[in-house]
Amino acid sequence: MAELGEHAVVLGASVGGLLAARVLADFYRSVTVIERDVLPTDPTNRRGVPQGRMFHVLQARGAEIMEELLPGFREELAAAGVATWDGVDFSKIWVSIGGHRLVRVGESPGSPMSITFPSRPLLEWNLRRRVRALPNVTVLEEHDIEGLTVTPDRGRVTGAHAIDRRTGDQMTLTADLVFESTGRGSRTPAFLQELGYGRPPEDELMIHLAYACQMLRIRADHRHPPAKRCARRSPSTPAPTRPPPFGAAGRPGMCCARSCSPPS
Repeated sequence: MAELGEHAVVLGASVGGLLAARVLADFYRSVTVIERDVLPTDPTNRRGVPQGRMFHVLQARGAEIMEELLPGFREELAAAGVATWDGVDFSKIWVSIGGHRLVRVGESPGSPMSITFPSRPLLEWNLRRRVRALPNVTVLEEHDIEGLTVTPDRGRVTGAHAIDRRTGDQMTLTADLVFESTGRGSRTPAFLQELGYGRPPEDELMIHLAYACQMLRIRADHRHPPAKRCARRSPSTPAPTRPPPFGAAGRPGMCCARSCSPPS
């Protein structure tokens, strides 16, 4: 592929930032990812992803894209014990919409669309491991983003200022492209306002919903492995006699159950 520039900088090393870095690695000679958190070396939750312990589902198209960008990715999740519904056999999934249960016999016609149930820490850790292995990608963890650099006429963003949280050392990274992926706590709108660009417009949708997730450990002597047992119980939407929806999915050795309801 044709190179678009020398250097790209990605702000944030969560799922969106990691996938952006993977794509940019095909078009820029080098890519630097800047992340505030200490990044775990194993599939454990991290401070910057408080929702990481919650119920997560990787939909079919997302899994296909990850597989295209990182060949063998789905096999790695399966080898780690992640449960998957193959999109074919309806007897292997339990879905209820408004009290009406989806048929649990027969098979889906056409191309199967698999649904995968990884934990967020495992999904992110495997993405991070694969992206870090790319020869032209560097990840700077424990670095705060302190601002953006621009051309003298403020016609273009040219890089980012960062500071090492461990040593206090400051650095400026020059870039042909800066990709923002720091999430809802992003300081980039404030940086842009300070530079005279103004804040980007925001659209906010209030959903009036709160949810909670509980990790349940299944006994080792149970006749069904936890991942397979829990994969059969997702999801169930509200019904007249039971307003809160419910979902469950298996993780290696455990089951994650999630319930939602309007906030009180």
